[in-house]
Amino acid sequence: MRTVDTLPEHRIPFWALVRHDFKRRRGGFLRTYRAWVLAYLAAVCVIFIVLATYVARIGGFDPRPVWYATFGLPFMCFGLGIGWTVNEWKNGTAGWWLTLPAPRTLLVASKFTAVLLRTLFIYAMVFLGITVFGLYTMAVGGHLTVSSASDFLGMGIQWYSLLLAITPLPCAFGVLYATLAQSRMKPVIPLAWMAFGLLWWLLSARRLVHIHPDDPAWATGVHWTWPMLWPLVGTWILSYVLVRLAAIVLERHLAM
Repeated sequence: MRTVDTLPEHRIPFWALVRHDFKRRRGGFLRTYRAWVLAYLAAVCVIFIVLATYVARIGGFDPRPVWYATFGLPFMCFGLGIGWTVNEWKNGTAGWWLTLPAPRTLLVASKFTAVLLRTLFIYAMVFLGITVFGLYTMAVGGHLTVSSASDFLGMGIQWYSLLLAITPLPCAFGVLYATLAQSRMKPVIPLAWMAFGLLWWLLSARRLVHIHPDDPAWATGVHWTWPMLWPLVGTWILSYVLVRLAAIVLERHLAM
């Protein structure tokens, strides 16, 4: 029979940390900027309808290259990782966050998961917006068919599959970057940038994505092959390593 002394130490559940991160940001932002958010959403909808109608009416518009607009989404993940972590210090909650009854690895992993989930939500909203835009322009232009719609959506799914595969890496790097910026290891940041740039160059050298400028449609071809699997698995492993490094920085090198 277990006594009080032999009971395990109480720890906050992992998903409770993730939900708390979402609740704190969603509630505070919407309460402060609700009117502005609604105004921007209305303006975006109006611009969206006017632009889609215009490009559809001029004729000859191919919506497939619009998927290129999502190329910057992984870089946005990096910014989210930094912002969501640094906000603990900006809001004065870093001391409370770091003294929660949970290991630093769990705190960093929950932060990384929250950033990743928010990123996936943004990805889904962007995918929905581009899908509506493409189908609407094809319908107004009079060339919406099952074949054209499936070709458009198929290209988007292929492109998104690559973005989703590499998304954990910039999320993890953003969290690590933010922890380094708040620690005694801050001078290491330039070296981290150099390592990330080298990794980006190596991935680009593999030519995982082929953009053919000689194609009239500027089609994007994502050619999934078995050799591609290994660098992608490498990015997932590296993401795990970066999360662990962020936890070590918080545990041993925090400047507080």
